[in-house]
Amino acid sequence: FLKHAKLHLRPASVRSYREALGVVTEVLGEDFRATHLTNEDVDKFVAKQLQRGVSKGTINVRLRVLKAVLQ
Repeated sequence: FLKHAKLHLRPASVRSYREALGVVTEVLGEDFRATHLTNEDVDKFVAKQLQRGVSKGTINVRLRVLKAVLQ
């Protein structure tokens, strides 16, 4: 996904995507695979981000990145 993004997006967008994917991997685990994503995984991700004090806006950005990866 990031290889494709580097070709078609601005560098700032690529950095944002890389950061968001890093957070998703950190929260859901290194063995996380987007193709096996469940609603429970998304709920867990959101809950952990809220516990860390991450704003709802930032969480939504990260969820949009995850959605883009899945498309």
